[in-house]
Amino acid sequence: MKEDIFRNIGASNHSRLTREENDYYATDPIAGYLLLEVEPDLTNIWECACGAGHLAKVFESFGKLSKATDLIDRVY
Repeated sequence: MKEDIFRNIGASNHSRLTREENDYYATDPIAGYLLLEVEPDLTNIWECACGAGHLAKVFESFGKLSKATDLIDRVY
């Protein structure tokens, strides 16, 4: 049952099919804003799966980002 829910929302890590080798899940920037809203004192953030920089750009705009990296270069 739980597996069906994940499959319905498109989470490929719960798919019956083989996953793409370098799956990519871009996080909506709103997640960064919401995180900083509840944890405003965060500093020195390392966005270790930055992808195209959706979250990193939010953290950078608040002066909280110290490092952004990813295994795959997605042009950030």
